[in-house]
Amino acid sequence: MKKKIVLFFLIILFLFSTSCLAVNNSELNINSEACILVEDSTNTALYEKNSKEKMFPASTTKILTALLVLEHCKLDDSTVVSNSAVSELEAGYVTPYITVGEVLTVEQLLNILLIPSGNVAGNVLAELVSGSIQDFSTLMNKRAKELGCINSHFTNPYGKHDDNHYTCAYDLYLITKEAMKYNDFKNIVSKTSYDLEPTNKHSRNDRTLYTTNDLIKSSSTYYYKYAIGIKTGFTSQAKECLVSAATKDNMTLYAIMLGADKSDSGISYRYNDAKKLFDFGFNNYLFRTIKSKGNSIKTVEVKGATNNTKKLDLLIDSNITALISVDDEYSSFIPDIEINELSAPIEAGSIVGKVSYSINGLNYSANLIAASNVEKSYTFVIILGIASFILFMLVLKLILSKKKRKKKSKYKGRLY
Repeated sequence: MKKKIVLFFLIILFLFSTSCLAVNNSELNINSEACILVEDSTNTALYEKNSKEKMFPASTTKILTALLVLEHCKLDDSTVVSNSAVSELEAGYVTPYITVGEVLTVEQLLNILLIPSGNVAGNVLAELVSGSIQDFSTLMNKRAKELGCINSHFTNPYGKHDDNHYTCAYDLYLITKEAMKYNDFKNIVSKTSYDLEPTNKHSRNDRTLYTTNDLIKSSSTYYYKYAIGIKTGFTSQAKECLVSAATKDNMTLYAIMLGADKSDSGISYRYNDAKKLFDFGFNNYLFRTIKSKGNSIKTVEVKGATNNTKKLDLLIDSNITALISVDDEYSSFIPDIEINELSAPIEAGSIVGKVSYSINGLNYSANLIAASNVEKSYTFVIILGIASFILFMLVLKLILSKKKRKKKSKYKGRLY
C-alpha cells in the first residue's frame, strides 16, 4: 500500500512539472542512460527515459555557469586569468586556450567556455562572479533550486567529476531553457568556431576555437540541419552527454542525453540519440489552430436588451493553437465555455466570458468578447411608469371619493 502511495505522488510530481504527452517508445532504441525530449513553448515532455534520475553532467555544467555569468555581468566586463583558476584544474581537465595573467572580456570567456569547452574559463568566470569557486558553487545550487531543479547539486563551474556534482536530464532542460532566454547565450552555443582576438599575453591573431558539438557541424556525419546548439560533455564517469536544441516549422525541441556510450567502432550514440528524438518529435507532433481569432463560439440572449440587439455573438479574442499528436490533426475538441452574468447595456469588444480546451493534459484558453453593442431596453421602464401613473390616479381618485363622501355625510347631519 505504501509503495502505491509513493508511486502516485511521483506521478503527480511529474505531471505538474512537465505536461504529459511523454511516452516511452522502446522502438526508438535510445542508448543514453537518461534522456528527455521537450517542446519549448508548452514545456511538454514528448519522450523521457529516466529523466529525473541522478546523473553526472560533465561539461554540460557550463550551461548553468554561463547563465549565472549573464545574470551578473556585462559582456564587456574584463578580468585577469588568475593562477588559482588554472592551478585548481587536475590533469585531464586543463585546456590550453588561455594563460595566467591574460586579460579577457566576459564575452571572450563565454565563447571559450561554451564553444571548445574551456575549463579554465569556467574557473575565471566563477571567480569574477563570486570571488571563489566555492562561493560560486553555492550560487549555482541556489539558482538551480530557484529554477525548480529537483535532483541537482553542483561543486564546480565546469563539470569536473565529483560524486556530489550531479543533475538529471529534466533539471538540465530547466537550466538550458532559462539560459536560452539570453540572445548572447543562444548566439554563442550555435557557433561552430570562434576567433579569439589578441590580448596582453597573446599578440598573434591565430587562436581559432572550434565547437565540440558535431550536431551543428555541417562537415560531421552527425550533423542535423535543424539543430541550433547547445553543449556537449564527457568524463569517464559521466560518459558522453549532450544538451541540444532544434527548430523546425516554428517548433523548438530540447533533447538532453546523459550517460551515452560509444560503439566499438567509435560511433557516438549521444548524437544518434538526439537525432532520433528530434525526428520523433517533429514527425509525430504539430501545432494546430483549434479556433481562430474572431470566430463565433456561441450566441446568447441578453436580459434587458432591445429586441434587435438582445441576441449577442460571443467571439474569441485570440487564436487558440495547441500542440497535438499527428493522430489528432483532424480531431474535434469540445470547448469549456464560461459566460459572465450578462445584462444590457454591453459595449462591442468587451470581455464577456472565457473559452478553454483541455488537450492532452494542457489547457488552452482565450477570452470571449461581445461581437456588437447591446442596447438597454426601456420598454419595461415605460410600462412600469404607465402602470405607476394609472395606479397613482386610481389611488388619488379613491382618496378624493372618500373625501367627497365624508363631506356629504357632514352636511346631511346639520340642522337649519
